[in-house]
Amino acid sequence: QVGLGTARNFSSSRPIFQQLVDNVPIVGRMLYEADWDLSMHRKQENMCRPASKKAATPVQSKEMLKPTSVEKAAKKAQLEHYFPVPVPTGTTHLLIPLAPSPTGRTPLPEFPASASSTGCLPLPALLALHNVHTTHTLRVPSLFQRLDA
Repeated sequence: QVGLGTARNFSSSRPIFQQLVDNVPIVGRMLYEADWDLSMHRKQENMCRPASKKAATPVQSKEMLKPTSVEKAAKKAQLEHYFPVPVPTGTTHLLIPLAPSPTGRTPLPEFPASASSTGCLPLPALLALHNVHTTHTLRVPSLFQRLDA
């Protein structure tokens, strides 16, 4: 089996470069690496954005902040001058009940004892409630349609 280590030993370049590495003094390699570290440190400093030195800004008092409210008031006055809000001549309030009024069904009529024992409402009373509800459900949408027109 030929692995990576044995394949490297077969190449002719490894012994040549290995001999150069072995012959270079350790001190020379150390100085080169130290110089490389310094140059890398300088490059990293250059990559960082230098902190901008801001001039000392004077502390603003509350009096300096007052003109902003005056400007807002002036802008509001200009808007009201050029784009006046239309004033309605009259206001109408509509109270539209979405359910039928309870006056027609309260108090509920007295039911005979035979109907209450079965637990069912008598048919005439139930039909009257249904009729009131149906009539009201027809009136409300037609009222909204007339108001939209």
